[in-house]
Parts: sequence; C-alpha cells; structure tokens
Amino acid sequence: MEVFQKVVALYKYTKELVALKYTVVTDIGRQLFSLSTGDIPEYENYVQLSFRDYTESDDDLPQDSSDVLLRIGKPDFYPCPEPSKELVQWLKQGWDNYRAEAEIFEELTIEGNLVF
Repeated sequence: MEVFQKVVALYKYTKELVALKYTVVTDIGRQLFSLSTGDIPEYENYVQLSFRDYTESDDDLPQDSSDVLLRIGKPDFYPCPEPSKELVQWLKQGWDNYRAEAEIFEELTIEGNLVF
C-alpha cells in the first residue's frame, strides 16, 4: 500500500470507530428532550420567536428581521419581600440572598426572656 492509501484506510477506520461510539439520532421523537415551537410559553416581553416563513423576495421581510429564530430575555429581578418585624429578628444575616438558604436562630433573647 502506498502512503496515501494507508492514510485513507486509517481515516475510514477512525470514522467507523466514531460512528460506533456516537449514534446520530435523526428522529426527533427519540431525542432525550424536544420542545415544539407551539409549546414554547408566550411571554411578550421575554420570548420572541421568528418563524421566518417568507418567500425569497426581500420585499416580504419585515423591517426588524434578522437571522435570530428564538430570543429569550431575562425577566426583571425583584428583591425578596421584607418579612414582618416578628419574623425578621429570627433570621440570620443574608436571608435576602436568593442564592443561599435562609438560616434562623435556634434560640433568641427577647426583653430578657429566652425564647425557643
């Protein structure tokens, strides 16, 4: 075998090994997850779906058309609601951090009395 044929044979062998390891699933029903465009929740301010169902003519395209098919924006972030004054004294610092779990004091002294 000449060198070129050896390289081609090695490439074909590698291709077959990869094909054994990774199977391409072309049936959408057999995918691990699928979501049809009709099932995407419609939130006017946060989800924009462009179907791009226009003809070849540029006259049919809307003015704001782009290559984006699906655009999802983050909703506005609102801080945690303020708890009542009776409850807030039981909460440790950082209760309003949404990334951490709120912690409470096991016992508390209120006006000289120990409360559990």
